[in-house]
Amino acid sequence: MAMALVASVATLFTSVSTIQAQDQDVMKQAMEGYQKISSMTASVKKTTHNTMVTKDQVSTGMFYFKKPAKMCISTNGGKDKLVTDGETFTIVQDGKASTATGSGSSSLGPLTTAIKNITSGNTDTDLSDVADVDMERDATSMTMTITPITANAAERRKLVYQSFVIVIDTKAGELRSVRLNGKSGNYELYEFTNYKMDVPVNDSVFDVK
Repeated sequence: MAMALVASVATLFTSVSTIQAQDQDVMKQAMEGYQKISSMTASVKKTTHNTMVTKDQVSTGMFYFKKPAKMCISTNGGKDKLVTDGETFTIVQDGKASTATGSGSSSLGPLTTAIKNITSGNTDTDLSDVADVDMERDATSMTMTITPITANAAERRKLVYQSFVIVIDTKAGELRSVRLNGKSGNYELYEFTNYKMDVPVNDSVFDVK
């Protein structure tokens, strides 16, 4: 279950590809800011929706980025994390960590490349073999809906997340939200605000031990 979760989230970070040239140009312009910074933080609000529960679970935390490829979304007092260092991808739930490397797996293989591309403003990686990507744009934002490609229904049922929705503020050049759609209408929504660029980020925030 944990490794399936890792593989599902990995597809999210390998999704900045397989888009039309015009949309890709908009994406590149929005992500140019990543080329100019060495570190970044943002406030995070995480909403967990479970159709079997009346009230959504809401927690807050922080998003951390440090070049060349370190990222961490930490919520619930650090008990829940999504962490990558460019070589491994780790999910921490209730303090328990599951880690996978970017090599040796068709699902996780592109993860390292995609993370590095995102942080460098590069959107050229073609991942059409692993996900379908639909794009929608308005005057201020771009919405990407990513659906992992599976060989059959049995493989799809194994996926913890069935699709992902990423919203980017194209005017500000900032990631606004990431929604991880699970089964039966369940989802996890991460919303990002209050970005701060080139601020000190201690390496300890990426610790998953």
